[in-house]
Amino acid sequence: MEPRQDDSSKIIALLQSGEAHNISLAFQLCVGLQAQYSPEVSKLLIQYPLQCAIHHLETAYLASFKELDLSHQNLDHLPPEIEQFIQLEKLNLSGNHSLTDLPNEIAALENLTQLNLSFNRGLQQFPAKKLAFKKLKVLDLSNNAQLTLTAELSFLDTVEELNLGTNGLTEVPMVVTQLRNLKKLNLDFNDLAVFTPEICQLKTLESIDLGLSKITKLPPEIQQLKNLKVLDLAHNKLSSLPPEIAALPSLQVLNLHYNDFQSFPEEVWELKSLRELQYSYNRLEKVPKNICQLTQLERLDLHGNRLTQLPSCLVQLSKLKTLSLWGNQLQVFPEEIVQLPNLQELSLENNQLSQLSPKMGQLTKLSKLNLAQNQFVTFPEEIAHLPQLKDLKLYRNKIRQVAPSAGSFHSLEKLSLEGNRIHEFCSAPGQFSQLKALNLVENYLHKLIADLPALQGLDLSGNQIFQMQLTGVENLQKLNLSNNSLSKFPEGLSSLVFPALEELDLSRNQIQLLDVDPQQFPRLKKLDIGSNQFDEFPMSVIGFEWLETLDIGFNDLVEIPAEIARLNNLKILNISHIRFERVPTVLTTLKNLTQVYVDVHQPLLSEIQQILPQCDISIL
Repeated sequence: MEPRQDDSSKIIALLQSGEAHNISLAFQLCVGLQAQYSPEVSKLLIQYPLQCAIHHLETAYLASFKELDLSHQNLDHLPPEIEQFIQLEKLNLSGNHSLTDLPNEIAALENLTQLNLSFNRGLQQFPAKKLAFKKLKVLDLSNNAQLTLTAELSFLDTVEELNLGTNGLTEVPMVVTQLRNLKKLNLDFNDLAVFTPEICQLKTLESIDLGLSKITKLPPEIQQLKNLKVLDLAHNKLSSLPPEIAALPSLQVLNLHYNDFQSFPEEVWELKSLRELQYSYNRLEKVPKNICQLTQLERLDLHGNRLTQLPSCLVQLSKLKTLSLWGNQLQVFPEEIVQLPNLQELSLENNQLSQLSPKMGQLTKLSKLNLAQNQFVTFPEEIAHLPQLKDLKLYRNKIRQVAPSAGSFHSLEKLSLEGNRIHEFCSAPGQFSQLKALNLVENYLHKLIADLPALQGLDLSGNQIFQMQLTGVENLQKLNLSNNSLSKFPEGLSSLVFPALEELDLSRNQIQLLDVDPQQFPRLKKLDIGSNQFDEFPMSVIGFEWLETLDIGFNDLVEIPAEIARLNNLKILNISHIRFERVPTVLTTLKNLTQVYVDVHQPLLSEIQQILPQCDISIL
């Protein structure tokens, strides 16, 4: 039987609506057609694999399915038709809070290697017998506070990764110690007070996460974990480490964030394979020289301590790629840092620095530098000597000016100068030739003259701009000029064309007339002109034919013109705090409108809700 065109069109429309009732009806129609429907229908049906299984449609396709994501579907049961997915390797059932059990038919999924049952608070007992898959490697049971693990879990002896995080555990279930192939065990965010010694029987264990627990000490048996590579003990109550921890020859990552150490544990110096050491928020006042014995270190995190200097031997850590020292008490830039030839990321945020080393150019591989919340008064010219620098954060300092004399930054892509005291930002041609994102929020900026040919995002909100000359805007996608006391669109930009601009924010200004040519912004999708002084709807807005989001809230408008119907693509509209004289029935002409923001004091709120039944009316 050949499918009729009108049948296919109806089914396609139902499936594309996205509404559960319509989708169910579409499947019923397909069953009635005895699966004789068009290829177009077939392409849409397979977007709903579980429904296909229930209705026995597209069975050949289901039999070849490798991954199935049923997370957050409000399932209260898993249908027995799940057995049709015989080649399934990954199954995600996370976030189905009403799911209390799994069907026996799930045992047919013999090729399953990954199963996610996290965030299913209705699941009280793990159905291990049904899940004795011979190929299962990864099992996520996290965020299930009611879950009980029985001895049957030992049937899953092929599991290599087990996540039991955030389960309210006060002790580690003994059955876990019987998973002889376990390599990765996550027990974070539980109420464990003791590191269960029996865990150390898992000779294959390579990674264990015990963060955010209440552990006060480690057992000497930890030395049995000869294959352990990652040990995460962050956010516990440790004040010391056992000597036996030095007998972990494979350990590469050690996380000791947020503990109660009074001094750096000496046992760490024996971990010669260590690649990553995290020792933040431990009241450390001085870095021991012994740390320089860890010559394989690639990441060292010491933020949130009380450091005023670094040991001179730090230069021996020649493999170091990431160094985090933010939130300490450094007043002078540590010269040792510039002698780390492989350093790629350096964070010195929230110290007391006011200048950099003149030898910064030696850091030839540095790509990320965070100097935020320090005491810099001038833009540090030494930064210009960093040939690979891509991301620079200097927000919340006391910088007053960025001038051409600061040097050239040919590799810089992101620059954050938020919350300084900058009055002028003037750059020479080519000075910031690769800059893609520039943040100048909340300065005293009144003058911006720049040539930024690669710029994609520019945020100037919270300034006092009255002179603006910007060239090279061909790639600009986002422009934020909110809260600048503007009475009109800046003259320096009025003659420019922004071919790539998609988002323009002019909110919280004093604009009464939006004198712009829509042809300047051929791709504009989001426009915010809220909180200005419009007493009439700015008709220039009607010319933005690709507009999807429009905010005109907090203005003195009383009506919306019929011409708004031309905005065929408009999906989101903010009309909060507009006192309409009559019900804005013109909004019914916006066929793609899905979200409307109004305020609770809108006198015509109920009428607006009635004329827009298809919209989500959000009350601000």
